[in-house]
Amino acid sequence: MMPILRNVLNISSNHWLLIVAGIVLYGEMIELIQPFVNRYGEWMDFFANTAGVATGVLLGRLVRKMDSRVN
Repeated sequence: MMPILRNVLNISSNHWLLIVAGIVLYGEMIELIQPFVNRYGEWMDFFANTAGVATGVLLGRLVRKMDSRVN
């Protein structure tokens, strides 16, 4: 799994911003579409999705720092 993570962690900072924005927009679109399929979209779900993205980014940065210390 580390070779896969190593490739993912080598993405430039400009691309990270686009990836994070895309994931957040994807979560927002899911919340906006839900009322059309007899479900309820809620703002708290959107905030939870965004918090999950932020947590993933922070964990990714932590892993990157730990990996750079090992190598």
